[in-house]
Amino acid sequence: MSEPPVRTSTRVVLVLGLFILFLTLACSSVPSEADGRKYFEDKGAETNVFKVRSFTKTNGSGDEKQYTTDYEAEFECLKPSSEPGTIGVVQYPFPNCDRAKQIVKQKGILIFAKTEQGWRVTQASSSR
Repeated sequence: MSEPPVRTSTRVVLVLGLFILFLTLACSSVPSEADGRKYFEDKGAETNVFKVRSFTKTNGSGDEKQYTTDYEAEFECLKPSSEPGTIGVVQYPFPNCDRAKQIVKQKGILIFAKTEQGWRVTQASSSR
């Protein structure tokens, strides 16, 4: 026996429900730990001076437009920040590397703003 065909209205409701679920999951109400880590990973990849070993969001507060996150991070230096070609590229709040394989631990604050594409870091500070 064949099953009765699913009505078009049922399919529309199902597709609409899945779309709403996707939007709810994609548009988080606060920036995640991954958002903060990505900020540092992107700068590390751009400069090739450091890489992120660990990043932990320790606290946070804000609203749907602006959010402040406290963090603790550990970076591994790939080369000195003062090496020719990197001078002035890596600046505060990114780690200041004296030598390759150096481990730099720091705490700080990231301030995020909500954009159409998600959360974006607008300010960063560190207490080394």
